Amino acid sequence: MKPKRVSRSIVYQIPWVNLYVDKVRFPDGRIINRHHLLDFECPSVVVVIENERDQILLVRVNRYTTGLTQWEMPAGSVDHWRIYEYYPLNGITTSLCTCCGVEPESASAR
Repeated sequence: MKPKRVSRSIVYQIPWVNLYVDKVRFPDGRIINRHHLLDFECPSVVVVIENERDQILLVRVNRYTTGLTQWEMPAGSVDHWRIYEYYPLNGITTSLCTCCGVEPESASAR
């Protein structure tokens, strides 16, 4: 027997991610009243871009939840492989693109 969602509140919904708060009942009778669930509508991607000098491209991102500005690899959602179209439009050219895998197809499909 699987855990069962009893109710759901929507915190926010945007095209690439949804945040829900679920009330969940487990088979042993336990109830979690506020289980937070991130649901990604599209597969996600992290891009590793390396130049001829073996340098890796990083982007500087402000993270509200931690109160920090951090360096990260470029990431985002995949929408029919548009990620490959983005970089040439922004002055970055590539000579080799390899997809190592896309996961998850959709959290709501699980």
